[in-house]
Amino acid sequence: SRMFRDGPPNPPGERSPRVEAGLGCIPRVAWSGHDIHRRKLRRSEADERLELAYHPYHAALADLLEDIAARHGHATLIDCHSMPSVIAGRRVQADIIIGNRHGGSCDESLTRTIEDTLTRFGYRVLRNQPYAGGYLTQLHGRPMADRHALQIEINRRLYMDENEVTLKPGFERLREDLSELADQIVRWSKKKPRL
Repeated sequence: SRMFRDGPPNPPGERSPRVEAGLGCIPRVAWSGHDIHRRKLRRSEADERLELAYHPYHAALADLLEDIAARHGHATLIDCHSMPSVIAGRRVQADIIIGNRHGGSCDESLTRTIEDTLTRFGYRVLRNQPYAGGYLTQLHGRPMADRHALQIEINRRLYMDENEVTLKPGFERLREDLSELADQIVRWSKKKPRL
């Protein structure tokens, strides 16, 4: 293993291009591609990190979503991320990428609401390419049970200088637009017919 002295944590996580690139739940490399750790980790260190942070986080999120669904009859998870402006040497053309597991993690009307709102704000929005939604959208997106999950990837060039890791003037506009988007998602949630 390139990261562990005595094998990956038990049970080993899913193998995917992201994990192979060193960007799994315990990342090996930073966004710059440089190694994070100066030495290989012991499996016990990884297991401890999973027990102290990863598993409690996922349990708390699942409990929160179940509590919301019990109180309101439905739940919606918006999983936001930033993406680099250049991937594999190519400039990302989209400002924002919406990932709904190719329609499998949320109601189409939610995807359309988000896409239409962001497009109206002037952003170039794509669906599912190259990000279709990850572990959280797969785990929590069950639209037939009125549990909706959608991933939003925001291009860093909109709001930061990626080399200097400093905010650009576009940050304030993006913050205002995302606040309005949150309001639109709440409106969608209130008017969506229950299953």
